[in-house]
Amino acid sequence: MTMQQLINLALDELPGCELYYPFDKVETCALRHQGSGRWIGLILVHNGQELVNLKCDPLEADLLRRAYQGIMPAYHMNKTYWNSVALQSDVGEELLVRLLRQSYALTGGGKNKKATGSL
Repeated sequence: MTMQQLINLALDELPGCELYYPFDKVETCALRHQGSGRWIGLILVHNGQELVNLKCDPLEADLLRRAYQGIMPAYHMNKTYWNSVALQSDVGEELLVRLLRQSYALTGGGKNKKATGSL
């Protein structure tokens, strides 16, 4: 999945999700909740690698880091609650979408829905 595909998916499927440029309009953007402004994910390029930082349950975050080379402690964010996911890696699209939806729920979206449920 490309950065643009991820952005389009989030804007199409996550109610109240908006695109925000906190630093520049080149390589870093945030997906955030309208109103609260809480970040759902940060999409960036670091050392030539396209990444998305997503919030995750701490226990699952650690398990995912052990299971996938493309999931690591989040670049420039709280490493207990956030993972960086390399878009061009061993992380499949289905898992990436689930992690995006989970981050949306954990940051305040769909408060009455399970993080892994459908939106």
